[in-house]
Amino acid sequence: MLKEQVIALEVYERGPDYDPSKDSTVRAEASRLRRALADYYDGHDGPSAIRIEVPKGSYVPIFVTAEQAQTLVSSPIPARGRPKWFSLVVITALVGVAVWGVKLWSRGTSSPNPEAVRLLVQASDAFAADQRSRIPKAGVGRELQDALRLFQQATVADPAYAAAWAGLARSRYEAARCDRTHLLAWIRQSRQAAEQATRLDPRQAVGLTVQARIAYCVDFDLLAAEKLYARGIPLDPLDDEASEEYVDLLGQLGKPDEAKTLIANQLSLAPQHQHWRIQQAKQLILEGRIEEAEQQIASAVLADPRQLAFASVLNGRGSWRQNDAGAAAKYSADVLKKLPWNRGALHHQGLRAAEKRDLPEVQRIIDRLHERMDLGRSAEYTLSSIYEELGDHAQALHWLAEAVRYRDPAVVFVTPRDITPIWLKRAEQHGELTALMREFPAWAKLLNAKY
Repeated sequence: MLKEQVIALEVYERGPDYDPSKDSTVRAEASRLRRALADYYDGHDGPSAIRIEVPKGSYVPIFVTAEQAQTLVSSPIPARGRPKWFSLVVITALVGVAVWGVKLWSRGTSSPNPEAVRLLVQASDAFAADQRSRIPKAGVGRELQDALRLFQQATVADPAYAAAWAGLARSRYEAARCDRTHLLAWIRQSRQAAEQATRLDPRQAVGLTVQARIAYCVDFDLLAAEKLYARGIPLDPLDDEASEEYVDLLGQLGKPDEAKTLIANQLSLAPQHQHWRIQQAKQLILEGRIEEAEQQIASAVLADPRQLAFASVLNGRGSWRQNDAGAAAKYSADVLKKLPWNRGALHHQGLRAAEKRDLPEVQRIIDRLHERMDLGRSAEYTLSSIYEELGDHAQALHWLAEAVRYRDPAVVFVTPRDITPIWLKRAEQHGELTALMREFPAWAKLLNAKY
């Protein structure tokens, strides 16, 4: 059972979306452990009665005498014909590892039910498969349904298994984003599972960050979200998605220095994660340092081509800030060739077409945004922004209301400056904005606080 996925979940408390191709923590720590063991024995006075070794390519330690260790180094034993002592060593190792694993899993309580662990690993694989798909799905897709079912079974197999509850919370939150018609029901169930996870283990990182997401994007409670992210991120500093949300939240709260510190910390922990170089570039764009951002983006994409789509959206954003609409449109078009439903690119293209009064192109983008919503993904605020640019204030206000109702994550960034004076005045005159704010008091409180 000592595989990379299990160790990542149970020792380092990675989330159910753990991807070993993006997060090398387990392999890096195993390598560090091998070096530490070698350094210890090299500097040890006299031979050790027992040496502990972790063979490369494995996470299962073996316990051997000094003489046996030397024999293993100088004369590797073929797979067949191993002496009896070798089998005994392996058995001893497995027993030792079992004790070690129980201590790590339990955190002072009982170890999880093995069946629950097995179900958790299967559920995590299903969730990861769902996340790798770049095509929006109409409702909850098959992989996510499998993940929900398996996480639920894991909590039944072991009701005290905090990691299973956290995985269930994360998958339910994802279901809320795919199934907008039942959004609040999914959110309620996700919140319950996340709270259960942290009741069982206050240091359950995924349980904390799911609660933070709900506080941020559903409750519009930025201060509560900040506290939850601040507790959860240090427990799993390589959770890219949660950390990116935390960076955005710090920007919302007017704490750019804290955001820069977080990014720097992430890069020091995992300098190979080009995702964080992209985040650093985003901060440079916000500061107007466009050329530096472009260099950072180019370097990140060269090291990791998977960042290309997000990088192109950011380059487009930088071009907009430089008033280079042509370059911005080119970047957006490049993204849409590969990812037809990409929200950032559609947003840029739609605003550009509306500004130019290219009505056929505007209609094409609006149709694509409706397709995106039909597939269960948010696009309401983008529609609101496009209609506002066209001067259709009634439609703009309608889609703003829909964005708040369906908790489009973008509405948390809305400020009164985003609502043109004409629209605001008309909305106030007709009582539409007042009605909207009365219907969603938490969002109204956030909007007023920003004003």
